[in-house]
Amino acid sequence: AYDPLTWRGPQDAMAHEFYRWERGATG
Repeated sequence: AYDPLTWRGPQDAMAHEFYRWERGATG
């Protein structure tokens, strides 16, 4: 699930990908 509120930029890309994955990256 893409959430722009958690997306702070390229430096957080890995954390963001993990967030999407654990939330079920289908949203």
